[in-house]
Amino acid sequence: MKFAKALVMITVAAVGLNVMTTGRDASAGAVSGPQSGTDRLGAQQRIYYDVMFRANEFSQIVVRGDGSSDLDLYVYDEQGNLICSDQDGTDICKVSFQAYFTTTFRIYVVNAGNRSNSYQIETN
Repeated sequence: MKFAKALVMITVAAVGLNVMTTGRDASAGAVSGPQSGTDRLGAQQRIYYDVMFRANEFSQIVVRGDGSSDLDLYVYDEQGNLICSDQDGTDICKVSFQAYFTTTFRIYVVNAGNRSNSYQIETN
């Protein structure tokens, strides 16, 4: 399964996503198993991915940038409620949460910096 993504209109440029599934049926986290992908965000851009996570299981999302700008990570439930975030001043982000029910969560990666950043995103 690939990450579903959409570019929130900040610039006109499309951002490519190269994603591979890294596991089969996992015992926790994303319903389709661990996922990973790489992407690039321009300065002041944001992008989102929709991923379904299992109820009552530990879920984790990690983003690792190339060091060129600050990246932030936000996770929202299907109602639009912010579930968790990592907004420190680095481009390494890690969040963990436990879903109350199996549903799709929207994961935003935001480039808060003034330079583009290539990053890897992973779920368990």
